[in-house]
Amino acid sequence: MVSCPNCQKPIGTQGNRLYCKDPDCGFDVRYQCPFCSHHFECDTGTCPQCNQSLDTDTLLNMIQYDLVFDTHTVCQTCQSMTVHPRTSPNARRCFKYQSCIGQMNLFETKQKDTLVFLDFETTGLDMNRDDIIEIGALKLDANGHLSHFQTFIHTQKKLSSTITKLTSITDSMLIGAPSANSVFQSFNDFVGTSTLVVHNADFDIPWLLIMTHVYDTAFHANQFVCTLDWAKKNQEPRCSLGVLAKKYGIINSQAHRALSDAIATHALYFSFDNLNKAPRPVQSLNHYSALAERIATRRMAETAPA
Repeated sequence: MVSCPNCQKPIGTQGNRLYCKDPDCGFDVRYQCPFCSHHFECDTGTCPQCNQSLDTDTLLNMIQYDLVFDTHTVCQTCQSMTVHPRTSPNARRCFKYQSCIGQMNLFETKQKDTLVFLDFETTGLDMNRDDIIEIGALKLDANGHLSHFQTFIHTQKKLSSTITKLTSITDSMLIGAPSANSVFQSFNDFVGTSTLVVHNADFDIPWLLIMTHVYDTAFHANQFVCTLDWAKKNQEPRCSLGVLAKKYGIINSQAHRALSDAIATHALYFSFDNLNKAPRPVQSLNHYSALAERIATRRMAETAPA
């Protein structure tokens, strides 16, 4: 359920009316038709001007993730309006994402591809010894709806001042956090068969596969896209997430925090998709499987009881 922007309590809907269920709050608005911009009041949610309607689930999802309509920039394939995060106007996608005619050809309908934008924060860069301390992921499903996964992970290691300065994560924030075993079981369910999108696959994908070996989680996803690799194929002179976010007008309010970086990667993905300079570089997770298995075997051997 989406929360009220004023008091964070549950939002109610009635046609094109959105209101806070707390009578003391006062949040009560009518949204204008996103298709023709007509201002109307109707308990059915159908615009009397253009006869279009917006389903409540889509509307609430857009509110939750602060997505806005762009009626001036249309999809180049089906001419529908586009949507984008309010803070990242270059990250436009078709409002009819996945059902857009661009997803189809003359003979068959392409399988709808869900995307999971992923980032980790760790105790260091050594995959043989360091631990993941935070997972952040944003999922774009087959209906174009967003959802997210974010959690800290317990570790026995003390965080270095370097990691704390970089991420703002402290030892006290990890007290009581769930175990890596339970987190990766849940995360596996969240990802399912989605295509993963990361910025710097050489770091994130081996980490993910190592953890699935160590904690025996049957990971299903078999493809990924690296936006760092995509940036290089687009001949970007500098390819860090921070530099690219600044160039493409992406606001990353909590850089070096997992979910915030995953959200920035989502915006960068669609910025590159709209740039249409180089095709998205889809790869198989098998590219890293041998490396991950070697490191996971070593980690398990070192932690096994004597």
